[in-house]
Amino acid sequence: MIPAQQKQIFRAKLKYSRGKLSSRQVTELSEAVQQKLIDTIDWDSLNSLHIYQAIAKNNEMKTDKIISFAESHGKKIYFPNINKMPRNERFDVVIVPTVGFDRQGRRLGYGGGFYDRFLANNRCGRIIGLAYSQSEVSSITAESHDQKLHSVITENEVIDF
Repeated sequence: MIPAQQKQIFRAKLKYSRGKLSSRQVTELSEAVQQKLIDTIDWDSLNSLHIYQAIAKNNEMKTDKIISFAESHGKKIYFPNINKMPRNERFDVVIVPTVGFDRQGRRLGYGGGFYDRFLANNRCGRIIGLAYSQSEVSSITAESHDQKLHSVITENEVIDF
């Protein structure tokens, strides 16, 4: 279990491990995850998708194919803006970056609380974390402000909570 006071240490370790992936590995793993997400979502019933754009220098899981797929199917796509957070908006699916996760739907993000505030202040249908399988931890201590995921998608599996 990752106690709340040790989240920063685990976050740094997970980011370091992710940082060691080559650009080829990031691309290959991201393609597998993106295809799983595309195959998992009921696109006919989805109107709005809130999704992050990967930061390459952080070796984040890429989202470019998901964005292209959603655009080609006429879906409304929204991107995070840390300077202007929406309130009381409705999003059918929200895709969040994930530094770490556990099998109870708890997510370890970057530590700034942006997504926890965003998820708490909006009506979000399905919340999906994209993660490398190596980012799984045994258990993360939830704090009162932490928002749970509905699913995590890794290169190996789709995990629903």
